[in-house]
Amino acid sequence: MGSIGKLEKLPIYVKSVESIYKELGESFNKHATIVNLVRHLPKHQRSLAKDVVKAFIKIGYLRKHRTDTFCWTKEGMEYSKKILE
Repeated sequence: MGSIGKLEKLPIYVKSVESIYKELGESFNKHATIVNLVRHLPKHQRSLAKDVVKAFIKIGYLRKHRTDTFCWTKEGMEYSKKILE
């Protein structure tokens, strides 16, 4: 979790997690592209939010499908709920 530790200190981090959560909700069956996962943020903040998404993929909080879409893993959904409380 070293890469997430550094990202958690950024002010955009919680907003990024919130954007992902808004797009995927509490469903394991909802799929979205990286562009859709960060679309709830202003354009000037989306590049940093994409870094958060990539870190979630690397850690295993988001699962990649062959169609370049992503969905929650159990750990990712639990983590995002904890962050957003």
